[in-house]
Amino acid sequence: MEGELSPGAQASHQYSETVQLAISYISEHYLEPLKIKDIACHVHISPSYFSRLFKRTTGCTVAEYITKLKLRVAKELLAGTVSPLGEIAQTTGFCSQSYFTKTFKQIEGMTSLEYRRNMRMDQ
Repeated sequence: MEGELSPGAQASHQYSETVQLAISYISEHYLEPLKIKDIACHVHISPSYFSRLFKRTTGCTVAEYITKLKLRVAKELLAGTVSPLGEIAQTTGFCSQSYFTKTFKQIEGMTSLEYRRNMRMDQ
């Protein structure tokens, strides 16, 4: 996910550089409370233009991107550790284990425990 644009993203070279810079910033700071205005300031464009550009380039909003990034890290932890869900939720920047569980199921289509079990069976 880091540095990736969605398949079929239609952006000029200049736009993709701006969004790549934003993605890099997000990847370094996703555990912090990120505001669109702060990311836009980092890439030197207005927040409203940044929001539109990011969505057009990546196919998702900044908030969706950050959530997917957190879940990607969580999936790595679920597959590679025996850490409790609460610890994984906290480590990946979710405000609570219940919100983590709800978000995981909504986006991944299965609970985090089901994901962990499936990953263990595949090994």
